[in-house]
Amino acid sequence: MPGKITSLFNQAYLPSLDGLRFFAAMCVLFDHGGIPLHAGDGVTYFLVLSGFLFCWIFTREWKVHKKINLKKFYIRRLFRIMPAFYVAVGFTILAKYALKLPINFTHAISMLTYWGNYYNAFNGHPPTGFDLYWSLSLEEQFYLVWPFLFIFFYRRGPKTLLKFLVVSILGVMSWRSFAYLSLNFSDAYVYNAFDTRFDSLAIGCLLGVLVNLKEAENLIHQLTRHYLFPIATLVAIVSLNLVSEKIHYSIGLTLQSLLMGIFILQLVVLSYHPLWSWLNSKSMIFLGSLSFSIYLYHSWGLAVGYKFTFLPKILTVIIGAIVTTIMAYGSYRFIEKPFIELRKKLES
Repeated sequence: MPGKITSLFNQAYLPSLDGLRFFAAMCVLFDHGGIPLHAGDGVTYFLVLSGFLFCWIFTREWKVHKKINLKKFYIRRLFRIMPAFYVAVGFTILAKYALKLPINFTHAISMLTYWGNYYNAFNGHPPTGFDLYWSLSLEEQFYLVWPFLFIFFYRRGPKTLLKFLVVSILGVMSWRSFAYLSLNFSDAYVYNAFDTRFDSLAIGCLLGVLVNLKEAENLIHQLTRHYLFPIATLVAIVSLNLVSEKIHYSIGLTLQSLLMGIFILQLVVLSYHPLWSWLNSKSMIFLGSLSFSIYLYHSWGLAVGYKFTFLPKILTVIIGAIVTTIMAYGSYRFIEKPFIELRKKLES
């Protein structure tokens, strides 16, 4: 089995990650629709996934080329994220104007310039229609500094990077706990701010480095040796929903991120098993490709679903999910995909 694990993570593409991205997007959508799936916070899944992908890809690139092409990395980020995101913000402004709804331009600008998570943090996460984009600010702040930290520490060896990540995770958890429990920082601050949420990204990074280390093969094997282990991990994630807010906003967010990272790792490794093979199906890969735009447009899709007031709430949310997926396909087909193709031409 360890040999299979090494072979798996030496692949250039892990299709199961697309299925997991769609799962995370649905967690966000149903939670915001008032029908939580109780499978954990969807945004936290995205943060852990982002950290994992980053370090998995960068570690593989370093092993082959002994360096990281930062120019290529930032061009990829630019073409993958900004066009669809800017169009989504523009759509929200125009839709609000057409519907004669108030428009908070300061909040919109904060999101477009990637400090919107701190706008949320200091303003109580106001429901302006732009507040849901806060995690993109958090991720862009991460991508602004983390590639340089990765290079600095990885040059000194993978174990040095791992030590830095462990210290960072424990440091952020300690700071968030102190800020929330002793300094009385708000829920909005500790949930949105980079300095209190970096641990979720760092846990993903930690796993992204570990899967490329031969010394970690046995540990990964132990975590993934039975096809029912992901269910046990999911039960543990769900159980964290029962803890008090004091625990959740202190050590709970770190524990949740760690369990989500283990859950993601287990499903990637076990995606060959019949119970989890749906993660590699063409339909899930397709839906996973829409996950970013599902995140961008889910509030509008849900707004359409809410119009069906004569239906049970679960059905209005399902209608919202369908409408969101249609909108997401439009974004992917006419905005994201052309820019992805343009990026590929520039790289060739």
